[in-house]
Amino acid sequence: MKIVLDHPMHWVPNLQEAEDAYGRAGLRLHPTPFAPVPGTHSATWWDGRRYVEVLALPDRGKALSRTSIYGALPDAVMPHVDAVLTEGGGATNFVVAVDDVNQLLKTMHNAGTGTNTTSVTMGRKPRAITLTFVWPTTGPAWKPIFVHYSLPEWMRRFAERLKRGAPPQQTLSGLVVEVPNPADSARWLASVLDIPSQGWRMEIGGRSISFHKGPTGRITAVRLEGRDVTPFEDAGLRFEREDRK
Repeated sequence: MKIVLDHPMHWVPNLQEAEDAYGRAGLRLHPTPFAPVPGTHSATWWDGRRYVEVLALPDRGKALSRTSIYGALPDAVMPHVDAVLTEGGGATNFVVAVDDVNQLLKTMHNAGTGTNTTSVTMGRKPRAITLTFVWPTTGPAWKPIFVHYSLPEWMRRFAERLKRGAPPQQTLSGLVVEVPNPADSARWLASVLDIPSQGWRMEIGGRSISFHKGPTGRITAVRLEGRDVTPFEDAGLRFEREDRK
């Protein structure tokens, strides 16, 4: 099974203010033409393959509507979203792309991890895309959300380049998760993903998850590499330069 770190979810109190803060650091956000979940607004920064999703929540009730096409997923993530927005924003979960949902479900079952799933189809044929989401029903608040895209990656990259132009000089290289017990968190994530951990760090499709000791229990930083990386912080999330030394 191929797995790739796809994107973190950064929830902010005000989307326009976030776009301004990202822009000052040289990271251009592109508004999403449709609400990823009813009741939300979003924009994304894309590095040519992966991205950072920035979301605001103007209508919480609509996001939790029982008629949501996202099924039980909004209910699963909303407690953590509420917590970070109460504190001024922050990253909640990270999304991992997988190429085989059945194998993923088997892996998580073998790890003793409960799951839930839903599928969403967007657009019209022949350009319609179906996203199948899988998420653990237990585990830490920062737990991964898995997604399988019905369209191949090359086609999605081509479509993004048509919309956005050439990708930027910076690339998403990893995330930092602050937790009280990094070793236990690394072992839990390794069992869910069925990949080895290297102490408090692991690689997911060429991008890293690094665990740091601290009280927050959430994603605290995005790491970037490439030319003109400007460290900054916005709405509870730091952006750092990757140090490969």
